Amino acid sequence: MAYPLIILGAGASFDFQDLLDYEGSNDIIKLLEWRPPLVNKMFDVARLGRIIGNYDDVKPLASTVNNLVKNKNINFDFEKHLSQIESKYPENSYKQIMALRFYLAELFSKISYYYFRHTNNHLHLINEVNNRGGNACVVNFNYDTLFEKNIKTIGNNDNIDAYISGNIKIIKIHGAHNWRYSPKAAIAKTGVYDFFISGGRSFYEEYKDHEVDPTTTKILDYSKENFDLNEYRKSREDKTLSINTWLYYLPAIAIPIGTKGNHVCPKKHINTLIEQLKMVDRILVIGWRVQDEYLLSLLKAHLQNGVKLTVVSSGNTSAKEYIEKFKAIIQIKILDMTFPNNGYTNFMINGGIERFLS
Repeated sequence: MAYPLIILGAGASFDFQDLLDYEGSNDIIKLLEWRPPLVNKMFDVARLGRIIGNYDDVKPLASTVNNLVKNKNINFDFEKHLSQIESKYPENSYKQIMALRFYLAELFSKISYYYFRHTNNHLHLINEVNNRGGNACVVNFNYDTLFEKNIKTIGNNDNIDAYISGNIKIIKIHGAHNWRYSPKAAIAKTGVYDFFISGGRSFYEEYKDHEVDPTTTKILDYSKENFDLNEYRKSREDKTLSINTWLYYLPAIAIPIGTKGNHVCPKKHINTLIEQLKMVDRILVIGWRVQDEYLLSLLKAHLQNGVKLTVVSSGNTSAKEYIEKFKAIIQIKILDMTFPNNGYTNFMINGGIERFLS
């Protein structure tokens, strides 16, 4: 029986559903407004300017990135850019990278609400997996929850271990918009954003290895236009000191800095992934640029021999480039390759998932 590993990158969320189904409807304007951006369009000011405006320390980063993306003389890479500013201008980058977590939490919480529809490519994929025994491991690099919202045991549960409790185990190596780190206590009542930005380098270093909170932020009503940062702060009575302390939560989102192995994921989930990799017999990559060295190292260490690889991308050139990156993993036998020119939707329409699983 097939035991697939399915890896979802930004391209899978971008192509979450076939927008041709909504042409001419009132829905299409809202869908286009909240379609998940690809990496180099993370600061699309035409659509996302209002959210960018909420975070002072994100504005200069967005301004720089947008101009670099337009420069035809360079092959701009957002992740490499973040890595460069971290090494060249560390003191200035700490605030920007800390602020970026809040920007991404707000952005992808709204995307998860406004872009989700009850018929979608992810649900088709999940249904085909369930038809063939229901077992799979999904590594989802996206901050949105478009995939998880199709699974009731996760969508109706605020326990983070719900992601790994079912037959389809979902590993969010880079975290999610509704994940948060375990809280940091403080006596003074300060705004959430100011609290973390003022922490500077100390917070930046501390949260590289901080534990993820066991409960997700179900309290956030992200359908509202006003994303309330105060929901990341709680008052707690300290009976020992007879005063109230405040608990501050930072969004648990890994910032993509180059090819470093930074990840945001409970240790229990990583251990589950390692155990799953030992059973995997085929890999399906959808819209992932194969840039996370941490996952690649786990594949190299724990996959069994003879694993088949299928890559779904937006074109032949990019798919071939991604496949090259897998060749260092000797357990992967590139016996089954597909290069659909129109990505995820085209793959699903033309029976790609059925062929992959059969």
